[in-house]
Amino acid sequence: AETTPLAVRLLLDGRMGFSFATQLTPEAVRRAIQFASGTARCLDADDHYAFPKTTATPLPAMNLYDPRVPSTPDEEKIKLALELEASSLRAHRSVKRVRKSAYEELFGTVYLANSNGLQLSYSKTYCSLSLMAVAEKGGESENAWDFQFSSFLDDLDAEALGKKVARKA
Repeated sequence: AETTPLAVRLLLDGRMGFSFATQLTPEAVRRAIQFASGTARCLDADDHYAFPKTTATPLPAMNLYDPRVPSTPDEEKIKLALELEASSLRAHRSVKRVRKSAYEELFGTVYLANSNGLQLSYSKTYCSLSLMAVAEKGGESENAWDFQFSSFLDDLDAEALGKKVARKA
């Protein structure tokens, strides 16, 4: 799925409102601003609320983007989720089934702007593995779940996560 989310934060008489939209249509933006305005009216004012000002000093570079996340074929990502499932089943003989083995990813560019002239952007990737396994022994069963996440695909370790979930179950 593809989304273009929008987060709105505004100050109204010293009160901060927040809203989120999953589209950038004019109507969705209007609704997000109206909702943020409504939530601001329900909150206490705080003299310390403020938006950052633009700066001539460049911000430090953030290494949050892995070009492998969007470029790796889906078949390799499916294989990673299948390896996760298999590693859990191999790790302990009492693990009889896996209820869910999943790979998830997000990638894109974050844009930040405010009414004080701040305009920044950075690209980011996120990928994760999650697993729920079921161990059975003597007529009893236990579920266990865990996950890993990183900005970098090579940081994910299906074998280690599968063993960890098997031990927990």
